Formats: sequence, C-alpha cells, structure tokens
Amino acid sequence: MVNPISCNANRAQPSSLRQTKFRRRSWYCALLLGIVAVSLLTGCGTRWISVRGAPRNPLTERLQLGSWSGPKITERTALTLRRNGLNPEADAAELLRPLNDISRKEVLAETTYALAEVAFVAAESTKTSDPRAALEYYCLAASESYRFLFDPRLDQQRNPYDPLYRGASDLYNGSLDAVLRILKSERGLNLQELATASSDQQPWDVSVISRGGPWQADAYERLELAADYEVGGLTNEYRTYGLGVPLVAVRRENMANAAADQYYPPGLAVPLTAFVRPLTWDHWHPDEVGASRSVVLELYNPLQATSVIVGPHRIPLESDLTTPLAYFLNEAELEPLATKGLLRPSHDKHKLFFAQPFDPDKIPVVFVHGLWSDPTSWAEMLNELRATPAVRARYQFWFYMYPTGQPFWYSAAELRQKLADVRTNLDPQRRFAAMDQMVLVGHSMGGLVSKMQAVESGNEFWQAISERPFSEIDTEDAVRDRLAKTFFFRPNPSVHRVITIGSPHRGSSYANATTKWLASKFVRLPGDLVDNVQKLVGMNPGIFRSGFSPEYDTSIDSLSADSPILPVLLNARRQQGIHVHNVIGRKSPTTDGDGIVSLESASLPNADSEIVVEASHVEIHRNPLTILEVRRILLDHLQEMDRWTRHPIPAYDNAIRPALIDRRMRKTREIRRLPR
Repeated sequence: MVNPISCNANRAQPSSLRQTKFRRRSWYCALLLGIVAVSLLTGCGTRWISVRGAPRNPLTERLQLGSWSGPKITERTALTLRRNGLNPEADAAELLRPLNDISRKEVLAETTYALAEVAFVAAESTKTSDPRAALEYYCLAASESYRFLFDPRLDQQRNPYDPLYRGASDLYNGSLDAVLRILKSERGLNLQELATASSDQQPWDVSVISRGGPWQADAYERLELAADYEVGGLTNEYRTYGLGVPLVAVRRENMANAAADQYYPPGLAVPLTAFVRPLTWDHWHPDEVGASRSVVLELYNPLQATSVIVGPHRIPLESDLTTPLAYFLNEAELEPLATKGLLRPSHDKHKLFFAQPFDPDKIPVVFVHGLWSDPTSWAEMLNELRATPAVRARYQFWFYMYPTGQPFWYSAAELRQKLADVRTNLDPQRRFAAMDQMVLVGHSMGGLVSKMQAVESGNEFWQAISERPFSEIDTEDAVRDRLAKTFFFRPNPSVHRVITIGSPHRGSSYANATTKWLASKFVRLPGDLVDNVQKLVGMNPGIFRSGFSPEYDTSIDSLSADSPILPVLLNARRQQGIHVHNVIGRKSPTTDGDGIVSLESASLPNADSEIVVEASHVEIHRNPLTILEVRRILLDHLQEMDRWTRHPIPAYDNAIRPALIDRRMRKTREIRRLPR
C-alpha cells in the first residue's frame, strides 16, 4: 500500500524546489543588478579619452585654417608684404624666396615674423598634395619664429605686449607640431626614427636628449601628440602655456634597467614636452641642397621641469598634464580587475605601482582604493593634485591595488609588506629622506587598510579573535608566520600621515545578513588561505572566538558593525608623530551619512582634523572639497617636513614632530568634531 503521506510529500517537493530555485534566481538577479548599479556609480567602463575630429591648434582662427577660403595670412603680415613691394594675394610659396632675400639683407622683427607666417601658410596649402614640400615649409616657419623670439639682434625690437609675440610662439609650436605629425604619418613617431629624420631639401642632424626626469629617450616605446585627443573621463583639463609641443609618452615594457621598473604598470603613459633648438639654421637657402642642418630635440618631463633656458631667457614650457593620464587610464584596463578582485581575490592581485617615474627626492603619496574598486577611482583626485605646482614638484603618486573580496586586515598585512619591499628594493641603505615622509590616502575600506599602517597591534588584535595565547598555537611555520604578520605589527616607520575618506571606522549597516549571504555565495577566497585556516582550526579546536570563522569571512563580513577587529582598530595606539586626518561624507544636510557609512561610523576619535563633505559614498573622494582638503593637508605636510629637516632627527624618532592645523581654514571651511 502506498503511504499517502509519502505521496503528498513527493507531490509537494517539485513545488518547493521551484520556489527555492526562484528565490535563488531572485538573489542572482538582485546581485546582477547590484553589480550593474555599482559599476555605473563607480565609473566602470569609463571612456577616458577619444580621438579629436581635428587636432587642437591655436592658429586655426587667426590664419583661417578651417575655412573654405583659407589658409590666409593676417593683415599685419599683409602690411609688411605691401611695404616691401610684395603682393599679399600671391601664392604663399612664391613669396618665400623674395621675402627671405629681404629678411637676409636687414634683420627686422616684423619681416622675420612675416616670413614665418607665410611659410606656415605655404605648408598648410601644400600638406595634402605634397607633404615633403610642406615639411620644408614648416621647418622654415619654426626656424623663423624661433629667430623672432630669441635672436639677440631683435632684442630691442621685440615687444611682449605686441600680438606678434604670442603669434610667433604659436607659429613655433604649430610648426613643430606639424613636423612631428608628418613624420608620424610617414614612419611612426618614435625617437629612433626622429633621430634620422630629413626633408627632401636637406638632411638633418638631430640629437634627441631627455631632460627633467630619470628616463632616457630609449625608455619610450612611442609618442603621441596630446592635441589629437579629447579627454572625456575627467572634469578638468590642465595645461600650461609656453613653448613646445605636449606629448603622450608611452613607456617601453620589460626594460629591466632599474629596481623601480617592476613597479611601473604596463602601458604607463607620462607627459612630455618636445622643444627643438636649431643650432646651425641661419636663413633659408632654397638652392643649397645637401647642406646638413643641426637641431636638438629636447624632451622635458613637465612633472619635473616647467621651463627651458634659451640664452639669457627662461621660457615657460607648454604642457598637458591631463591627456597622458586619461590616455593611460583608457589603455590600462584596470577597471575589470575590480570585480575580479572582489569575487575571486588572490595574492597575485596585490600590487604597488607608480603613476610616474620614481624620484628619490619626492615624497610618496599612496592611494588605497575601497571595496569593489580599483586605482582608476583616484583619477579625479590625481589630476587635480598634480595641477598644483607645489604638489607636483614635491610629491610622487603611487597606487596600491588589492583584491577587495578578502577581509581588510589581510590586505593591510600585504600593504605593510609591499611598502617594506619597495624600500628594500629602491633604497636598501635608507638614504632617501623623502621615502620616510610618506602619506597614505584611503577611501572607504582602503582607509581602514591605510590606518592599520599607523597603529601598534600589541596583543589586542589577536585577542579580539582568540582567547588562546598565540605562543600556544600549534600549526605549520608558514601559517604561523602569516598569522603573525597579520595580527602582530608595528607602525610603518616611513608613514607620517594618513587620510581616511568615507571609511566605516565602526562598520556599516550595509554589511548585513543579506549582503554577507550574497558574499558567501559569490566571493571565493584564495584556496591556500582557506586551507591554512582549516588546518589551523583542525589542529587547534576552539581556537577562535564564537562567531569568528576566518575561512569563510569575506570583506563584507570584515566591514560589519559586529566585526571584532573594528573596535580594536578604532582604539589602537597610534605612534606619536603620525598624523591622521578624516573626511566624512553626507549625502544631504538631512541624511545620516553618505548612504553607506553613517556619520557616527565615519567619525574618527583623536583625528588631527575632520571635515564633513556633502557627497555620496562613491563620489566623496572625487568631490572638489575633499580634494581641496587633501591638498591642504599635503601642503601642511610640506611645511612640517621642511621645518623638521632643518634639524635632522632619526627617521624612527617621531616624538617631537608637532601637528600642524591650519586655523585659517577652520574659519572658512567646515572642519569640526561630530558630537560623541
């Protein structure tokens, strides 16, 4: 006889399974929607840069380069031509020989400028039909505009308030840009090719020299013209104005020439400015074919050098600081690693890398991103900070990239080791004083990772998770060593200042049962970490306190308000002399926090300064007021370091360094304590 209860149970089972599967699909759909939402909020898939339809050119309007009737010389040049018996309506190329003869007989500023402008118009008129002839004309325009600006015979004739002066600068820059553009179209723009460049008229003797940086000319794989690109992923675009052509220089990979090479990310792009000095160019000799002309192509790094010396003159360099950054971010493809680092954290995803050439005399600023993020989230802040001359002159910027799926204390231990390794690799004898003045800037969970570099662990961190003394733990040496590095540490002696931004110092309500469950289903911790913890538990039953199971804990668990580590970190002993600053987010004046972290959780006791910024959690580190606060702190840091270094003390003696708080900023900006 068939049991009716069994039959009912069997009939009910498919419905239960369908409901279970439906619930699972609902969770999966919710997680998928969450991934899409966070990706949109954090800027994943950002198009940082695009190719311009037409390159940026300051001469376009003045010489009517884009008009149907152009290009045309200006009325000022037409006046000079008429005064010398020449027809301004004649073909520009036909005017060059007689105008050149006039200029050779008597060196005058207006004649020199007119020759440069006519040569440029001739080049623009022929660049499509005869690029090699255009190349010759562009060279003449560059030579004559250079003469106008620097020939000592014209010192008494030059007037810096005359529009011709800026016009000559634009002609020089535009001609050099056009020369590089033609060479790029013919053979590609790399320095080996530039050193052997020539025109049909005469060969060139080109010397390529890299100035203002540690990298030589052979360190660059290729050069791009910054004017060809339009920045799309950054709010502001920063340029300086002067002479030279801004370039995007892409570093050559696998050079292995220096200890710092291992810290450069693939495809790193840096700003350069090209400046050419004609050494043996006298006047244009169209009939003297074969006479070599010598020029020096100088490449300046605007993060190091902002001007060039020509005779008695100090000339500011034209530069573009933003386009190379956007170019690198567009090519680096770092954003997909944010999701991989969350869902599949592994040890090989811990990386410390440099955003610019390493300089032993500059103070490192290390950016530490937050949960489900990557270094591209710091692009806005990096772009803004480098726009401040004092900041880019004294600081260098590094990034710590880590898998955000694992608990933050493991990532803090990895950062501690990475910072120790970089010091050992780059400065084993500890001679670089700037590396002992390091600043860490962390967003969200990255703020907790950063703060753990500035505190003393004592026994408190271990006692938060275990009642057993660490010395009584029975485990393998490798596991013991990793536990010791994670839970027993001292403040990093190189770190002088920590800035936390939107960090959940007391945990976040968003790390709740639902998000923990989702994380447990989708986040997969490194296999060796799970295996080691399981062995540890197997050899030491009851080692961990109730509710703490590190083999299953993810970063979501570690950020929960009931995490046993957060209270210890909040009250941990900070080494005297290490300054900590805090930025709190608030979505609006009526909300309690930034949407993820409450005001109470974001507040940090005993911070040297603390401000509240009206911004959401995912935008707070991009907010202009936050960036201004970070800049203020960095400038204060320079003042303190300058005072300190006048009376050198050992790097480990942090006791006598005073804290600096700008009281004027307190009067004009919201820098206050939250009520406890």
